[in-house]
Amino acid sequence: MAKQLTFAAYTFDELSDKAKDKARQWMRESLGANTDWADSIIDDAKQAGVFLPEWDADSGTASVHCPDVERTVDYILANHGSECDTHKAAKAYRDAMGAIPDTGQDEDEQERTDAAMNILHDELGRCYGNALRAEMEYMFYGEGLDDTIEANSYLFSEDGSRTVTLNA
Repeated sequence: MAKQLTFAAYTFDELSDKAKDKARQWMRESLGANTDWADSIIDDAKQAGVFLPEWDADSGTASVHCPDVERTVDYILANHGSECDTHKAAKAYRDAMGAIPDTGQDEDEQERTDAAMNILHDELGRCYGNALRAEMEYMFYGEGLDDTIEANSYLFSEDGSRTVTLNA
């Protein structure tokens, strides 16, 4: 015959500090395979025409690919606030391109244009890489982790685990 068992379940706020740490670790492990936390940043980059094929969480840099640099710069200047690092990078690129003199030497102009584009790519890689790292730190180690636990109304045992051991 089935037995009815009763046990205490605690909200995150009701846990001790030590138990909260255990609950956070469980949440980190649950989020580990989930990359949804980065979607808003990746989507923003795509809208700007920036593709992020690689990202290094340790250095906070991303490799970027911009098939149409002028479209990307126009989009960023129109849609990212002037205090945003991507806006500053796009403006610096536009200023550098405007400062390239017409020397009549196509090779010199191409070299300067390539240098300006490389700087833009490096800066956008740094900007988007830093944004990804900041979001990751917020979601996995900052208050975002606690917010996720609380928003989902997860319940825990007194020690912060999500499992209950039954003794026969």
